[in-house]
Amino acid sequence: LHLYELPKGFRGSFHRAVRAHIASRMHLAPIFSRRLAFMPLDLGHPAWVEAEAVDLDFHIRKAGGGELTVRQVQAAAARLHGQLIDREHPLWEFHIFERVKAPAGLGGGGRIVAFYSKIHHAALDGKGGTVLA
Repeated sequence: LHLYELPKGFRGSFHRAVRAHIASRMHLAPIFSRRLAFMPLDLGHPAWVEAEAVDLDFHIRKAGGGELTVRQVQAAAARLHGQLIDREHPLWEFHIFERVKAPAGLGGGGRIVAFYSKIHHAALDGKGGTVLA
């Protein structure tokens, strides 16, 4: 879970900006377009296969409603973290909280947003995560 202060004067939707950025760079990270294929009767380990299509609206979601406190965003991220990732899709999700109330001592005038990323450990290890970031 990351908190970001958007630059002063940022207009538009952080969610749409993230979606456009990921869409333009998906070809650089195969993790975004691979899903698990399970073997018949579970007679073998699952294998990674190319997904037929990647629905970015499924993977990059708006979260929250109105303005939330950081504590509320943390609680929402904790709930999201406890939910299984849908195995019919590539094993990643991003959740965008567009309206976060700036905590005391943070905020130079820009809007605060939160970005929660969830990627299954079978798809991305620590070193791979560093490279992806």
